[in-house]
Amino acid sequence: MEKFLSKLLIFLVLYNTYTPSIAVYCDDDTCNLGKELTALVKREVEKGLARAKQEIRPAFTAHFKTGGMIPLAKGQILIFDKVQINVGGGYNPTTGYFIVPKAGLYLVSCTVRSNGGKHLHVWLKKNDNRVTLAYGENWNEGSFSIPVQAAEGDRLVIVHDTGSYVNNEYVQGGIISFFSAVFISD
Repeated sequence: MEKFLSKLLIFLVLYNTYTPSIAVYCDDDTCNLGKELTALVKREVEKGLARAKQEIRPAFTAHFKTGGMIPLAKGQILIFDKVQINVGGGYNPTTGYFIVPKAGLYLVSCTVRSNGGKHLHVWLKKNDNRVTLAYGENWNEGSFSIPVQAAEGDRLVIVHDTGSYVNNEYVQGGIISFFSAVFISD
């Protein structure tokens, strides 16, 4: 719908730009009526675009493309590079960041699976501030699912811990480990 309205707006602008040179045979009332109608349609299309943007309910889910155990460096961003859904386009599978496209309350979830005999510590960060920790040990999964209030442009990301207790940690790849967020309300 948003693409259609954008194309209609472009058409009207182009039509309004080039039509006056063609429509030299209209009387003043007809030409003014055409201009008023074009302006009215343009305003309504702009209102529709604004409403469509307001109605988008951003959501994403992503996991790792590759399976197996993935070694992690201290402070490394976990890049969940296989996107299953990305409504609103906020999640970037190249950087691992979810840039909040619409302010509001989000339900943010993450599950990570640890390696046998090992620990795994990862943080949800919002704008470089720690929000919550997921911890797994000896093939077990660490997870969280929490509401997060976010402003448009806030950055959410999953980051490997940097503590002195972090030593030689791995995360299970594939669909077992994932990062997800869904818009709940304004």
